[in-house]
Amino acid sequence: MADVNDAFPLDSTESVDTDGDGIGNNTDTDDDNDGVADVNDAFPLDNTESVDTDGDGIGNNADTDDDNDGVADSNDAFPLDETRSLANKPEAKKSSSGGTFGGIFALLILYFSIRKPKKCKQ
Repeated sequence: MADVNDAFPLDSTESVDTDGDGIGNNTDTDDDNDGVADVNDAFPLDNTESVDTDGDGIGNNADTDDDNDGVADSNDAFPLDETRSLANKPEAKKSSSGGTFGGIFALLILYFSIRKPKKCKQ
């Protein structure tokens, strides 16, 4: 490699420093400086990605369907589990007010607390 293209022209064991940290890629254990060691990084030269759950070559940060189950992560209750998705999405929590009965009960309480009692004739 020509010295003009060599990040370490005086070191015959190094020539590239992808992340510019002063440690050549042959010695550097994190070539993209993303905080994930190259041995655990699906994209060791891309500091924006480190995981590819479904193995499709698109990192989870850019992949809209991380588990490749055909359901977009934004609609998937289990975006990293290809065996579960939208069909198992939890339902919205129901109100603890008792539903319709609770609403009617609350209205009755309100009605009786604000109505004026009738005067009895003697």
